[in-house]
Amino acid sequence: MSEQYVKSLPLEGKRILVTRAREQAGVLSERLQAVGAIPVEFPVIRIMPPQNWEPLDSALGKLFLADAKNLPYYAWLIFTSANGVNIFCERLLSLGFHTENMLGVRVAAIGPATAAALAHYDIPADLVPGEYIAESVAADLIEDTQRREESLEGKRILLPRAAEARQVLVTGLEQAGAIVDEVAAYTTVAAAGDDEQGREVLHLLQNGQIDIITFTSSSTVRNFMQWLTNCDTEAETGDLPGDREGRHYISNVRGNVEPGSKPGDHEGRHYISNVRGNVVASLVVARSTELKIACIGPITSQTARELGLKVDIEAREFTIDGLVEAIVQSEG
Repeated sequence: MSEQYVKSLPLEGKRILVTRAREQAGVLSERLQAVGAIPVEFPVIRIMPPQNWEPLDSALGKLFLADAKNLPYYAWLIFTSANGVNIFCERLLSLGFHTENMLGVRVAAIGPATAAALAHYDIPADLVPGEYIAESVAADLIEDTQRREESLEGKRILLPRAAEARQVLVTGLEQAGAIVDEVAAYTTVAAAGDDEQGREVLHLLQNGQIDIITFTSSSTVRNFMQWLTNCDTEAETGDLPGDREGRHYISNVRGNVEPGSKPGDHEGRHYISNVRGNVVASLVVARSTELKIACIGPITSQTARELGLKVDIEAREFTIDGLVEAIVQSEG
């Protein structure tokens, strides 16, 4: 095999678990396949529209209103994911509105993928922060406002996003004096279960046939954990954590963990645990099998660590391409 071929396929033969929602998994899978990896799609979340459309519909209508001074009702419209853009815009169109008629509202996108989703609906992003996290959206928006010698005091901002989102963006904007209308555009629910696909993935993990697990959001981490919690797996004699063969062992544990069996112990094993007083689920991986955890950015990594994971790979650019690049740099 030529050196050039090896360089062009740096992840050749690596089996990588893709935990994104089914509608989005294909993008990451394609990128991984292009560098030789074998993606295993295992969606652990599903994107669902809101149960009650009324709050979002009401907010949508206000995008086409002006106040007594003929200024737009909302000064800013902020999107923190492509999911939010797609559901928001499709709902807007279904109600008979047109994006080109939105009155003077400035639009912010958390990153290039979200900006690309907006472009699909002919909505240009006025602001995309240099770092693709909620904290940077708030900071850059405040800085942009100051640069234009304006103030956010009393300005209304529409934030359609996941119902389960962090509050750091809202808090930052409210501290700057803005009035933030936070509206649930969608919700994420668990998708993985005890079905044929789940059992197949469980088998791959148990037998050390997954090289890397990827997480692209905190919700993918949490729902992967929930899936593990629901796995009712019994250990065969000899397949205990830390056995000589270094096999992966996934178990539903409803007791105490043996001394030394904790996240980051000296044996270098991964322990995924959902801890509420007692450990109710754990995934133990001997380091000899070299299973790695790869996260799209620091917020996802933080969630993973809080749940007991040791994060091996973190993207420097918080995008799908950035995640693949980080994996390639780690493995290539």
